[in-house]
Amino acid sequence: MLQPYAPEVRFASIPTVDMLLDLQKNLGFRIGLDSIASATLGAAKTADGVQAVEWFREGQLEKIAEYCKADVEITRRVYEFGRDNGYIFYKSKLGSKLKVAVQWK
Repeated sequence: MLQPYAPEVRFASIPTVDMLLDLQKNLGFRIGLDSIASATLGAAKTADGVQAVEWFREGQLEKIAEYCKADVEITRRVYEFGRDNGYIFYKSKLGSKLKVAVQWK
């Protein structure tokens, strides 16, 4: 996606971490960023993808930009918590706060 904007960069050589995929492999099921952020940081996402689509249809591009910036910030904070502590928390479907080990170095 970024390659056309920086053709000289070899993006495939940059190390990445897909936190949600890593958690899915570890837990055996998918889990959302909001579940992780609220349990780990006590912070909730500002909106969801459905809301962002509505904003797009309404032409409210500034709201989408703010939503995306907030998502990136909360993702960074979750990653840093997991990297620094070796675990994060998530909320089960029943609302329990559960701990899961991560290796995000």
